[in-house]
Amino acid sequence: MNKYHPVFTYLLIFFALSILLKLFGIIDFGPSEILGYAFIFYGFSIVYNTMGKHLKVTLFLGSSIFLTGVVLFIINNFEFANVSMLLYPSIILIAGIDFLIIFLDDSSNRIFFFLSLFFILSGFLFTVSYGSIKFSSFLISLQNVAEEYWPIILIGIGIILIIWREEKDKKKIDI
Repeated sequence: MNKYHPVFTYLLIFFALSILLKLFGIIDFGPSEILGYAFIFYGFSIVYNTMGKHLKVTLFLGSSIFLTGVVLFIINNFEFANVSMLLYPSIILIAGIDFLIIFLDDSSNRIFFFLSLFFILSGFLFTVSYGSIKFSSFLISLQNVAEEYWPIILIGIGIILIIWREEKDKKKIDI
């Protein structure tokens, strides 16, 4: 069985297509945004490839990388009065979601579920106590970002479909 996952190849394709779209003026983003997209893609790939295999540390790290990319994306696409105020709730929420994903991978170990609840609730309490988030403004901002970055979203979906198809083909060959 071939265990090679061409994630880096797809990541390079993603970078190349992103840079081409930037050069042609279709999208406009900076290096930290590219890094955020790379983290999202790479973290998703790790989680996708390790889910169901009970590799807790790898799953935790992949999920953390993905969610760090999401945080970078949010920081680059939304205006915040004080970006440093995102650091603590982000770390707490990322840890909670990481533990939730580990629990979803191995639901027999309930300690991960309780850890995820603790961290997620703590992150929300921290955000509510020290932040001023309005759900309606968040949805409007999300719509604006989706309208501006639809090419990146399509590239990501395309790469995910290619990976999914290759995995499906590998399973047919292994049978």
